[in-house]
Amino acid sequence: MNSLKITCLFLFIFFLLNPGIAQNNKDEIGYNINVKLEGFKNSKLYLGYHFGHKKFIIDTSFVDANNTAVFEGKNKLEGGIYLIILPSKKFFEIVIDQDQHFYVETDTSDFIMSMKVKDSEENTRFNNYQKNMRKLQVRMYDLKVRMNSNLNHNDSLAYLEKELKKYELEVKQLWKDEALKNEGSLLGKLIKAMIEPEYPQNYTPKDSLEAVRYYKKHYFDNIDFSDERMLKTPILNSKIKNFLENYLDYHPDSIISLLNYVIAPMKKNNKVYKYMIMQILSHFETNILFGYDEVFIYIAEKYFINDADFWKEPVYLSKIQNRVDVKKRIITGQIAPDLKLKTINDEPLNLYGINSKMTILYFWNPDCGHCQIVTPELHTVYEKYKEKGIIVFAVFTEGNKEEWNKYIHEKGISDWINVYDPDYTSKFKEVYDIMGTPIMFVLDENKRIIAKKINPSALEKIINFFLK
Repeated sequence: MNSLKITCLFLFIFFLLNPGIAQNNKDEIGYNINVKLEGFKNSKLYLGYHFGHKKFIIDTSFVDANNTAVFEGKNKLEGGIYLIILPSKKFFEIVIDQDQHFYVETDTSDFIMSMKVKDSEENTRFNNYQKNMRKLQVRMYDLKVRMNSNLNHNDSLAYLEKELKKYELEVKQLWKDEALKNEGSLLGKLIKAMIEPEYPQNYTPKDSLEAVRYYKKHYFDNIDFSDERMLKTPILNSKIKNFLENYLDYHPDSIISLLNYVIAPMKKNNKVYKYMIMQILSHFETNILFGYDEVFIYIAEKYFINDADFWKEPVYLSKIQNRVDVKKRIITGQIAPDLKLKTINDEPLNLYGINSKMTILYFWNPDCGHCQIVTPELHTVYEKYKEKGIIVFAVFTEGNKEEWNKYIHEKGISDWINVYDPDYTSKFKEVYDIMGTPIMFVLDENKRIIAKKINPSALEKIINFFLK
């Protein structure tokens, strides 16, 4: 398995085999959670927990004719946000921390607003917080609906936007109040983690760019990375996912600099750190954006391969090293590996045998939905610039040869060099790290990679730059 999809499996096994320290400051032994569900009986009920973007079941009970079920066990549960799950997969959340012997009653028509809790101050506070949030969310949703209905009425729209802003500020204030009220508890830490970074007193950014940089660098300031209980909540996954998808620059050096800054505070707890750094590595390993291979190589070498004593997982690190080796072969600036393939008429042809000022190495197949969009766009660019000495070396990655041949002639791309590997002797997917299609590499006259994983629009800019 070339991909670091093994990451998710390794991560889950790691935490499964290393259960951590249970929160055991109460005299009660184990856990005993009584649940009463109005409108639901004579069926199974599940107790689960969050881990990353997934949910796992840890216990099963049965709801009797009196709408009651009991979850119990001899050992304390690890702290986190847990789930009471119906067979329909509907669920509601509870806090598991110090209080592990308690009663919760609710109604299937509205879990949150109908809930009553006994013998758990933590869950009473959690439910009160949920109810307050629900009220604000309902008002905000109503405002957004009204805004969509008043897009052509500027006065009404301005008023509604002002009202929405007011409620957004109320949400932020609620977070601050609840975080302070529950300071030190798991609930307090979870709510605090949702609070966005704020500038220190007497600090004014010079310009908008400095303001953005400050926000990015301090994005994780309100997360307690020393607390393992955060792993069994949805917060860590939500925060790191949002950060990686929305707050990174486009230049590898800038991304690396920012990541080094935000990773440093994550090392307060080994398990939390391993989870976070694995999410970061996986993001850059699977994402095809330009420059991400360079970031992947840097993160893999600095935080994994060069820190082998910390990981103590030679097989896992060997897989990472293999991925690094693959990506280094096709990094921008390297000579592209040769490919010995066959034409549609089964005549041998290799990449290095093509003489052109620029070669567009294009991996695709006609059954790929995105390829059906990109291929005609690429052909339009090719038609526009082919007189400049551009050649498209189009590699059919998989599928039916007859369908491929039919598509080539129907779509008018027979003027490309269309090739394939019927016996897969070239291993082109492994050589060029093809984990999906379409994938495009741009090679100069010496077959040096000058760009990769780009779209036809970016290709046109590259052509104009290099072939003026």
